[in-house]
Amino acid sequence: MKNHKYIIVYLILILIVGLMGCFCYYHRNDVVQDGKLRDYANKSVILMRKNDSLMNKNKELSTKIDGVKTQTEVFKNRSIVLDSEKKRINRQRDEIPNYVEHLPANGVSDAFTKYLDKKTESRNPN
Repeated sequence: MKNHKYIIVYLILILIVGLMGCFCYYHRNDVVQDGKLRDYANKSVILMRKNDSLMNKNKELSTKIDGVKTQTEVFKNRSIVLDSEKKRINRQRDEIPNYVEHLPANGVSDAFTKYLDKKTESRNPN
């Protein structure tokens, strides 16, 4: 009978040691996982700060891009105006030789003087 009591006590001790081992094993994993969670939380905070700074940089770059787009449109419109001005000036340059070619040989100087007087009057209306 004594043997049965010892066997029961040993079984209870083995069961207690086994439960303690299981508890320590699972508790150790919790501690490791808590450490990992802390690391992930710290990394998350760092990434959020970087994300905020990148978003601010994106806003700045978007503003600069909008400014460049606006300048491009202004330059494009100015280019169109300058092209039309160039065409007008080229037409005016060709007017004098065309006019002179059609003048009679006898009145070239008189007609040319009248033509130039007209041009100066239209440019300087006094």
